[in-house]
This record gives sequence, C-alpha cells and structure tokens, in this order.
Amino acid sequence: MERSMVNRLKVFFRKAFRAFADGDDSEARANIIVIDGLDECVDEKEQARILRLIHALATRSHFPFRFVIASRPEYIIRTAFSSPPMSNHTLILRLEEYEADADLRLFLRGEFSRLRLVHPEPIPIDWPSTEDENASVTKASRHFIYDSVVMKHLDNPRRNPMVELQHILNYRPSESNTNPFVHPPDIDISLLKSLLHSIIHDKPRKSVSPVDDLDTLLGLRPGTTASTLVDLHSLLNFNSPTRRPTFHHKSMEDFLTSQSRAGDL
Repeated sequence: MERSMVNRLKVFFRKAFRAFADGDDSEARANIIVIDGLDECVDEKEQARILRLIHALATRSHFPFRFVIASRPEYIIRTAFSSPPMSNHTLILRLEEYEADADLRLFLRGEFSRLRLVHPEPIPIDWPSTEDENASVTKASRHFIYDSVVMKHLDNPRRNPMVELQHILNYRPSESNTNPFVHPPDIDISLLKSLLHSIIHDKPRKSVSPVDDLDTLLGLRPGTTASTLVDLHSLLNFNSPTRRPTFHHKSMEDFLTSQSRAGDL
C-alpha cells in the first residue's frame, strides 16, 4: 500500500512540476517543497506515514526537489527525524537556537521603508529610530509572528503608524489592561465633519487650501487630513488645478448642508 502511494506521489510530482525539471538550469536551481504544520495532522500514525513517504521521495536519485518541513517537535516527529534512516538525510534547525534577529531586522526595515512610501501621512525618512527598531526586534523574541502582526496593524492608511508604533512599544502588560492592537473606530466623525465643512465653506473664498493646508487651518498633525479622507476619493476630487479637494458632484454638498438629511455630519 505504501509503495503504491509512493508511486502515485511520484507520478503527481512529475506531472505537476514538469516545468521545473525541464528547465535548462534545473540542475543549478534549488527546487523546494515546503510543508508547514505537520504536527497539525492529529493522527500520529499518519504523521509517521507522511514522513516515510517524504523520505522515500527525497532519497530517489532523480527526484528534483528537497523538502522543508516546519513543525512543533512532537514525539513521533522528532523521533523520526533523529533516528535512521531520516537522520542520515536531515538537517534539523531548532528555532530556539536560531539567531533570528538579523532576519527580523531585515524584515522590519523593508516594511518600514514601504510604509514611508505608501502611507498618506508624511513620515520622516529616519523613522523609526534605531532605539525603536531595536525594541521591535527584542519584543519579537525571535518570532516572526510578532513583528508580522505589528506591521499588519501599522499598515492602515487611516492611522498614524508613528503613533501606533509608540503605543505598542510602550505597552506594559503589568501596568495596563489595554491592548495596543485594539483601536477605536478608524473614522473620527467629528473630525470628518470639520474637514468636509471646511472644504465646502472654503469654496466661496477661492483660497488655496490643498489637503496639507487643511491640517494647518484646523491645527491638525501633518497628514491627518489625507489619512482621514483616504476612503473618500470616490466623492472628492484631489486632482484639481489648485490642489484643493472639491466634491465630484454638487449633490454631496447639498446633502452635507441639509441638517435633516446629513444628521451628525
């Protein structure tokens, strides 16, 4: 039965990955199959069987792939990897012994650089500080999942990532019951109301009030207007010759200036 399964898998890989083997540089290229979460296969017998099948494939002379297997060190799995015949063909990398700080720092620098480019608020080129970068690496404790969650939280055009990062780095579980990843609603209705009515009432004066100048007019942190209005580009035109945001259609102005229709807005 197991030999039959090996043959079936061999045919499957041959068909599914023929392009890899047929390439001119197939010998030079590292072809890798990644299996994540082997321990989540709850049947221990199935775990052992999967590992035997992998070993049977990986040790065939013409099989063009290598396997990378990520798993918790459950008994059946760690025993299989530390015992012949798999131990003769296996390199074990224990995450608790792996120095991941350099890789984490590389990941963070790439993500912070991307945020500086794409976020609607102006972000200084020297953000974050070396101290904050080091703190982000230290808090991760060599686990990519922590910094991955942090970056997903910061990657929101409706929030200021500089402020959010400080909330996260300053968080002390023993001192506060608040969760830095729990955030108030993205839309501040009172602020949105102020911005929309500023756009409406600025029109008769014909003054130049591009998005950045609205921050100054209302005493807001630079970039606040851009991040607050980030979801309203279907209603507002930000590309007028004066760079003043204007409504695409007058009906929106009529709506906002009608108390009975707009309510709190």
